[in-house]
Amino acid sequence: MVRASYDRGTFPWMTFALCAVATAAYAWGWWAETQAQSLDASTALQVIALGGRSTPLVADAGESWRLLSCHFVHTSVLHLVFNLVFLFTVGGALEHASRRSDYAALLLFSAVASSLVSLLGTPQVSAGSSGIVFGVLGAAVTFGLRYHDRLAPAVQRYFGVWVLPFLVILFGVGMRNPGVDHASHLGGLCAGLIGGMVLPIALPDYPWLPRRRHWPYRLVAAGVFCLLTVAIAPRLVGGDERRAVALDNGVVLQVPSRWRPRYGPLGEREFSTAGGMVVLTADPVPSEHAQRAKDWYETHRLQALVPGGRADHLQEASHTHAAGVDAVVYTLERDGVAMARHVHFVGGDDGITVLAFETPAGWHDKYDETRRAVVGSMRRHDPPATRTAAAGP
Repeated sequence: MVRASYDRGTFPWMTFALCAVATAAYAWGWWAETQAQSLDASTALQVIALGGRSTPLVADAGESWRLLSCHFVHTSVLHLVFNLVFLFTVGGALEHASRRSDYAALLLFSAVASSLVSLLGTPQVSAGSSGIVFGVLGAAVTFGLRYHDRLAPAVQRYFGVWVLPFLVILFGVGMRNPGVDHASHLGGLCAGLIGGMVLPIALPDYPWLPRRRHWPYRLVAAGVFCLLTVAIAPRLVGGDERRAVALDNGVVLQVPSRWRPRYGPLGEREFSTAGGMVVLTADPVPSEHAQRAKDWYETHRLQALVPGGRADHLQEASHTHAAGVDAVVYTLERDGVAMARHVHFVGGDDGITVLAFETPAGWHDKYDETRRAVVGSMRRHDPPATRTAAAGP
């Protein structure tokens, strides 16, 4: 029986490149955090700014590229080192035992599958290459069980049942940490188990035999899967779904269905997403203040938030336009985070409704399309008059 060759002098360049990119991304993020004040707001905003996965931004802003970029973002040195040790050790052995194009297909498939499951199962912001790590570990199990007798002795300890204790330890440690993205781990593991079932072993080349040309159809298939997933990801998480919301003044809005309804500190209707970082406020202006709606809003809504720390450093910044309606943009700080609030005064003589969109300052353009859709959907719903049927003779 022919065994797979394992040359100790051969370096796993593909695995090393993946680790190097993740390390460089972390170094760049650390430098950017120390240089740019825009990244000092909070951990979640910093992770998102560096390319972390955020379900609301995929759904509302169509940023599906985060399904790939999130694997190169890490939140700490320990997080980075922990992932790269497993990736370089087991992934490097798997790269030696298989063809590089097939190994690249496995990495891509594991990355996209883990991000997709995380997108559907984890609403919080997440980042890290652990989805790929679990994909490599899962593939090492099934790959090793298939080719145990054909693997070189130097790499047998990286495959098959030898990997199971590490999987148990990793899942056990993760279960005790509520901040771990379990959905990403599970998605990567399932993708790896499947990938290891179809990953062929790389046999040694003999100089006296003609070399057969290998067409990388597995890599092409993984690339197609990646492109399709990135294209349909916003629809999978309900990016186009809307629900009708009726306000007390008879106005009906079409609000993204994933946004959570609640009441604000002043009793106004609010709808929030992204863990409360993005908030839509719908507030009817009292009829006696309709002629001076902007003054009423600034006095009774914005200035009223200042004592509670939700509108520090409040000031009017600029004017904008959406769906045929002018808006006033206010800058403020909420709990130490720089925010921008786009305020639209929609209506006429029969009543004015204030629609305010508050987002982190760096997201001013991410929710432009959502703002236009909500403002453009506003309709006044008047119940039909009751008709009394005439009595017959």
